[in-house]
Amino acid sequence: MTAQPTVEAVLLRLKEGTDEAAFVAAAAAMRPALEAAGGYLGRQLARTEDGRWLDLLLWSTLEQAERAAEAMPSWPSSGPFLDLIDGDSVTLLHLRRVYADGHAEPNATPSVP
Repeated sequence: MTAQPTVEAVLLRLKEGTDEAAFVAAAAAMRPALEAAGGYLGRQLARTEDGRWLDLLLWSTLEQAERAAEAMPSWPSSGPFLDLIDGDSVTLLHLRRVYADGHAEPNATPSVP
């Protein structure tokens, strides 16, 4: 059986008074370190209206996701990112991806075969 991609889902809140643009910029600045970690396939950030954030990363394997999560606090580029997060609010999950529907365009109506 081949390894299946792993979704890393991190639910979090920012520290009070944190500038959201600074948080997004800090996340973007981590991209070279994520790519160097091996197995990194992509990342998305999303936010609810009440201020909860979802940091969603896709990895080639669970082992690569776990290795990166363990190493990430030591990366120089992660400091500014982590400094903006309310540490008590963090929930981290690694999930085995079981379905993906491709790359649908935003607001596109799916066609039915």
